Amino acid sequence: MKKYSLYLFDFDGTLFDTIESLKEIYKLTFAKYGIVPTKEDYTTFITLSLPRAMKYKGIDMKYQKEFCKFFNSNVLCDSVVRKTKLYPDSMKFMKFLEKSDIKYGIVSGSSKQRVYDVLDYLKLDPNKLTVCVGNESYKHAKPNAEPIKVALKKAGFKKRKNEVVYIGDAWQDEACAKAAGVDYINIKRPHNKTGDIKSLFDLFK
Repeated sequence: MKKYSLYLFDFDGTLFDTIESLKEIYKLTFAKYGIVPTKEDYTTFITLSLPRAMKYKGIDMKYQKEFCKFFNSNVLCDSVVRKTKLYPDSMKFMKFLEKSDIKYGIVSGSSKQRVYDVLDYLKLDPNKLTVCVGNESYKHAKPNAEPIKVALKKAGFKKRKNEVVYIGDAWQDEACAKAAGVDYINIKRPHNKTGDIKSLFDLFK
């Protein structure tokens, strides 16, 4: 596996299993628009940005600002954080990164505060991140290139794209990486049966 100078990770569905933790927030948010998500919807939502989730369920995009604001304000609660689950490789891998000299960061469709809250809850050190980009840092969500471009700028890798890889679990992660001009690696997860690697540790084999 090629070695990179900077490893950027998607958060939900890639580093941690957050499907169950977000169900109630999705349910609460979509209920405002008269929609009751199905069991299958929740698995799909985890692979989509909030605007894409809206489109997927047919909500008029004129409500995008209020939809995202409502979701983001409700997702920052202790119950959501506590319901975050680990994949078999999650904790060991994050501990491995913390003890290494590897530069790594998170580029998420969620807020930076939520990412930090989850890391704190799991007793992981957010300060070890080279960069963390949440949805308050960009206007255009994945699959647009902006989230990763913001991360590259913040991390000082704007002119070193060939040294950067983004690891994700969904088509929009791959599209975002390609649009930003960085390599992409797709990880297999229970909701994503296809992928380049089965475990995060495969990145360093």
